[in-house]
Amino acid sequence: MKKLMIILAITLMVSAGCSKQETPTEKSLIDSNSSQIENTEEAEDKTEENEVDAEEEASSEETASKEEVIIPQAELDASLSKKNSIDIKSSDADVEEISLEPESESWEPRILKEFTEDGEILKLTVTEPTDAGKMTGLTTFYYDEGEMFFIESSFANYVFKNGKLIIWADENHNILDMTDTDLERRQEVLVDYLVNYLEMFNQNEK
Repeated sequence: MKKLMIILAITLMVSAGCSKQETPTEKSLIDSNSSQIENTEEAEDKTEENEVDAEEEASSEETASKEEVIIPQAELDASLSKKNSIDIKSSDADVEEISLEPESESWEPRILKEFTEDGEILKLTVTEPTDAGKMTGLTTFYYDEGEMFFIESSFANYVFKNGKLIIWADENHNILDMTDTDLERRQEVLVDYLVNYLEMFNQNEK
C-alpha cells in the first residue's frame, strides 16, 4: 500500500497552518535620569503599545509567509521541463501493465502501465477511449520523488504543487482562467481516478 499512501498524502493541504511567531522581548524603557515611578508608568504604556505593534507586525509577516506567490506560466514551464525528464528516465524503467475488462461490447480494453525505478513510481499511463471505444487517447500521471506534480491528458494538462492543483491548461498548454472552486472540484476527480488506478496495481501484487 506504499504507493496508495503516497497519493493520499498529496491531497493534504499544506496551508493548514504555520506556527505563530513569538513577539520579540521588549527592552526596558526606564530613563535613569528621571523619576523611576513616573517613567515606570510611562514605560508600561509604551511597552503595551509596542507589544500591540509587534503582534500586528508578526501577524502580518505570518500571513505573507503563507501566501506564496505563484507565477502560472513559470510553474507550467517548469513542470513541462520536469515532465520531459521523467519521460526520458522512464525509457529504462520497470513497467507493470494491467489490461482491464472492456467497458462496453465491441470496446477495446483500457490499458494501465506503471513505470517505476528502484521501487519508486515515475509515472502512470492510462489509455482513454473514443466514443466508438477505440483506446486512442492517453492520460499520464507524473511523479517527482514520490509526489505527483503533473497530469497530461488528451484535452487538458494539470499542474500540482504541494499536493494542490494550481494550474489547469488546455491541450496546447494555454492556461485557462479557472476559479478556486473549479480547481478544487477537478482536483478531487483527478485524485479519485488516480487512487483507483493505484489500488489496481496494489491488488495485483497480493
